[in-house]
Amino acid sequence: MTTAAPPIAMLPGESIIRQQSFTPHLILTYLKTTVILTNRRLVVSSPNTIFGLIPHGYSVHTAPIESITDVAYGNGRETGAMGKLTLLLVPLIALFLFAVLVLPTFGAGF
Repeated sequence: MTTAAPPIAMLPGESIIRQQSFTPHLILTYLKTTVILTNRRLVVSSPNTIFGLIPHGYSVHTAPIESITDVAYGNGRETGAMGKLTLLLVPLIALFLFAVLVLPTFGAGF
């Protein structure tokens, strides 16, 4: 279930120097980010997701080569979607365990 990035529209006289697709996630390998370097611009196409899991289109960012002054990279962890999912699931699991394990000892039933 690999989702392909949308093709970019090439400008007149533009040629691709380098194109690379990679997955920034260890588990979600079907979410591919594509970086395309042309002789005029840099194009980055990354997937949009629903709840951090379900692919829902792409966002494409372009920058002219002349305007790129700094490049940063790293191996930081983004816990946005997984953190939100954890914050949602932990109280639900605690409520479920309370309803299943504690309430029957007091005679409450479903």
